[in-house]
Amino acid sequence: MVKNQNNKITIITATLNEEFCIDSYLDYLDVINEKYGYMAILIDGGSSDNTCSIIRKHKNIRLIEAPGTSIYQAWNIGLNNVTDSYYVVFLGVGDKISPTAFCQMYDKFGISPPDVIYGDLKTAHGQKLKLSRKFINLNESCWGHLPFPHSGTLFSLNLFN
Repeated sequence: MVKNQNNKITIITATLNEEFCIDSYLDYLDVINEKYGYMAILIDGGSSDNTCSIIRKHKNIRLIEAPGTSIYQAWNIGLNNVTDSYYVVFLGVGDKISPTAFCQMYDKFGISPPDVIYGDLKTAHGQKLKLSRKFINLNESCWGHLPFPHSGTLFSLNLFN
């Protein structure tokens, strides 16, 4: 897969005091950016450790400092700062999408891309949630109870406008 110059996917992550676990996540984001050209926006809720200074060392990652924000407020701030993307994905510092999954998701972009792309989820403890890959268009009746976890799910930015 070649680098996507259109940045069709932006990864949004909320952080708070992640000093001891953020390095591997940032390295992961650097690889995803280099290989696919996807953007990463990290919104920090007011870390009192070295989280922000560690993030600042990664030039391809956009850091927004927003002290006192909750995870959902941070995600909304991230959404308001997305440019040049069709999809957004919300990941936590401990979350990663496998590179092959990015390829599979990327291959599904077409003339009429779906509102949501999601698939199987494997937890850090090795448990696998079998969701089977789905590509769907949402309607308003879905919003109270999404049938899939947010982590690893691509949402069309149009859903949030």
